[in-house]
Amino acid sequence: FLLQELDKQATQGYLSQENHYETKAVIDIGTNSCRLYIAEWSPKEHKIIKHLYQEVQIVQLGEKVNETKFLQESAIKRTLDCLIHYQNIIKQYACSTIYCFATSATRDAHNREYFIQKVLKNIGIQIHCIPGETEAEYNFRGVSLAIDG
Repeated sequence: FLLQELDKQATQGYLSQENHYETKAVIDIGTNSCRLYIAEWSPKEHKIIKHLYQEVQIVQLGEKVNETKFLQESAIKRTLDCLIHYQNIIKQYACSTIYCFATSATRDAHNREYFIQKVLKNIGIQIHCIPGETEAEYNFRGVSLAIDG
């Protein structure tokens, strides 16, 4: 959903080479998948100017969260492995900023702070767990952008 919104912004114009831009990464940690998106960003124009990289991995972080209300260790490990892989790619692109968001599975888990701190300690990436209303808004925007083309 976040990636679709960023995609739309990237098609809305071209930034000339004389302007400054930053390379930024967005990681979206969902219930089933973990997405990485890297793009060049124009701070001056507040938009994406060039798509650089995109990847999706199935991590199933939300495995059994509905039943147990806890993230499973095996799911946390899969997600950590994915994030380590993504961190290596982010380093290759020399990203100035990393935005990392987690949604429903993390938000609903009683051990979400354990997971967030484990990622921060082991990888150095700060996860922001977004509220359900924000997630719904981003999903709506993503679908709207896909329909509007």
